Amino acid sequence: MEKDMSFTVQGVIYTVLTGDGALMAKINEVYDVALEGAVLPYITIGQDVARAWNTKSKDGQVFDVSVHSFSGQENLAEAKGIAEEVYRLLKNMSFLLGDGTLVRSTYLQTATTVVRRQVVDVEQTFRVYVQK
Repeated sequence: MEKDMSFTVQGVIYTVLTGDGALMAKINEVYDVALEGAVLPYITIGQDVARAWNTKSKDGQVFDVSVHSFSGQENLAEAKGIAEEVYRLLKNMSFLLGDGTLVRSTYLQTATTVVRRQVVDVEQTFRVYVQK
């Protein structure tokens, strides 16, 4: 591909997540990096790792992208409920950009961490394919 598509991938994920009413009813915001004092619960579109994904006839890139669901509840129910919505939206996402670029994703893994008392982070990793 002619350029690094990581910002485009982040934008597609942001559009898919913020465009879903059921998810947005459960959280306050979707961030790339949460600001100091951000009100829980929220989602961050985290780190990504990119590599070439080319065929004989097409150029592409593949990304492993982390999406974090943060909750302010001591139990896991709120964070896991948010993560279920993220999974529903991104597990088999397919999104066609205006220039004919296809963005699609598959689910890889989930890890849950109690960051500190009353802050739970459910990190999900999705593999995102971009091909033109």
